[in-house]
Amino acid sequence: RIDAKRTQSIGNATTSVVNSTTPADATATAESINKDVVVTCGDWQWVTDQRNRSGWQSDQYGSIIRFRLKVIDNKPPTISLLHMKSHSTFGSLRITFRAITKAQASSRPPPLWGCNDISKLENETLIPSFLVDGRIEQFSMWDTVTFPSKVENSDINSHHTWTVFNKTVLAAHARARSMDDSLEYVDLYVINPNKHGWRKRIKIQMVTSC
Repeated sequence: RIDAKRTQSIGNATTSVVNSTTPADATATAESINKDVVVTCGDWQWVTDQRNRSGWQSDQYGSIIRFRLKVIDNKPPTISLLHMKSHSTFGSLRITFRAITKAQASSRPPPLWGCNDISKLENETLIPSFLVDGRIEQFSMWDTVTFPSKVENSDINSHHTWTVFNKTVLAAHARARSMDDSLEYVDLYVINPNKHGWRKRIKIQMVTSC
């Protein structure tokens, strides 16, 4: 469960996506990569509003935040993300995953996705992702999106999220097992995809795995 006010910004990767010339991995250290929460691009910050609702918030297109979740006993987890839906300035959020094996974690972890990876992260053919609508007709409320490790054929509500999780994490788990390796972490990335219009805000309160 990740819901504390913890972050580690990485050099120039926290500047505007338009002006950034340094990819996140160019200045990332091993210590930074292993943080639970890492802002790799843009304006993500922990915000508490006037109604005492706290969470990681972004208002800038291309902003990226990464949450690292530990895998226990090489068992792929079910991951849930709690985010705000609102009628006001809230837009969509894009979610994707990267599985990190034990061999990768102990030798050379893959570089963090940062500002220079925006176009790649928005290409669902290259990196499967799930677009979540944060808009609602009235009021504001917290909502949960779940990525299950298993899904029943009759569970049509979870089919799309499971498909993304299967392509990014479950398939990697199967490959690791075939090579006598195991999953060590699952990295969850949230990208602000709201490039146009006035609905550009997204807010995340909690990420959990079980």
